[in-house]
Order: sequence, then structure tokens, then C-alpha cells
Amino acid sequence: MTWPMRHPTLYMAPFRIAHAPQGYIEPQYGPVLTIDAMAWLHPYGPLGMQVPGGITRWMAVPWQTDTASCRSGYTKKYDPYLPTFWPARVPNQVLTEANYDVVMDTQQPLDARLKAFAERTDWNTPLGLKGTYRSQITRMINSFGEMGVVEHRKGPGDPHFPPSLEVQNMPPPSPLKPAAEEVPAPEETVSDAEETDLSGIEKVRRFPHGLER
Repeated sequence: MTWPMRHPTLYMAPFRIAHAPQGYIEPQYGPVLTIDAMAWLHPYGPLGMQVPGGITRWMAVPWQTDTASCRSGYTKKYDPYLPTFWPARVPNQVLTEANYDVVMDTQQPLDARLKAFAERTDWNTPLGLKGTYRSQITRMINSFGEMGVVEHRKGPGDPHFPPSLEVQNMPPPSPLKPAAEEVPAPEETVSDAEETDLSGIEKVRRFPHGLER
């Protein structure tokens, strides 16, 4: 659920949403809903007693735009796994199948296997990491099938690695070509770290072999 769930005016008891009276019809709120405009709406406003569909209307339509927007938001120089203002609903940084193959290859040097295990690639790479926000959410809508699926796989049975690993499985390659109007101007581009090396992150160093269950 999204940010309105933080408001106590939504609830009639702990964890119970307040219901608007049967037959109540909401007014038209207009094109812009501000905090000042909501002051006179309580208790029947958007953050008060709820009508059917009152909670889910805050979510994105279509849902893929929210999915493209909800990211860790940290650079690798900070800590990409610190909790943000909400839990991630999709993968952020993933272990690629190529690096998984290196980890599983016991004929390779241990240093090479550990390096492959510590490397992560952004799950949202197919969105075009140097595009505008609008172009990225548009690609998520039109090309969701291009995104990787994270699979649960066995580890190498080596004490240097966790007993199981989460690995990104990508679909067959298909070029993503944004429409002409979606190509960003140079001053509008935003960058995102394509790969994240976890070996320099304190939290990862404290748990190099994963967390015991």
C-alpha cells in the first residue's frame, strides 16, 4: 500500500480501515488535491472514511509505472541495501546467470568466484538507464517481458558461498527501441550505476556467506 496508509484518520481501530456510510457519494475533488483543500473534507475525505476502491485509487495505473519507480535509490558508494522509505517490491540489484556460472565452476580460482559472487547488475537495466523517467516507465509498460525473473537455485556446496542463490534469468534478447518522442535530450538524462560491487559494503562484509536461517 502507498503513503495514505500512514494517516491515522483512515482507521476506525488498529489495522481496520474506516468505512464511509452506505450510499455516500464522494464529491468531485478537482484536478489538484492539496492539503488545504482536504481540511474541510474530514471525516469523509480521501484520508478519512473510505468508499469502495478508496485505497487502491492511490496506486499507479497501469501498475508497471509504480514498479519502474520503486527502486533502492542509492549509489554503490553508499549502501544500496539500506532500507528506503518503503520496502522494494521488485529486485534492485541481481546476480546474473553468467556470474552464477562462475560461482558454480569449482575449476576456477576462488578469488574469481568470490568476485563474481560480489558483483550485482541493476535489474532495471532493460529500461534504459540513461533515459528520462517518462521513457523508463513507458518501457516498463510496453516491454515488461524484457525484465529478468529471479530464480532460486542451489549453491556450489562450498563453505565460501551460501547454500542457495537467487539468480536472474533473462528472456531471449530483444532490442528495446523507444519512440522518437521518448528519446531524452542530453540535459534531461539521468544516470544509474549499471553494476554494484558489494565487496566494499560494511553490511556485506559482516555477512560474507549470507545469513544463517
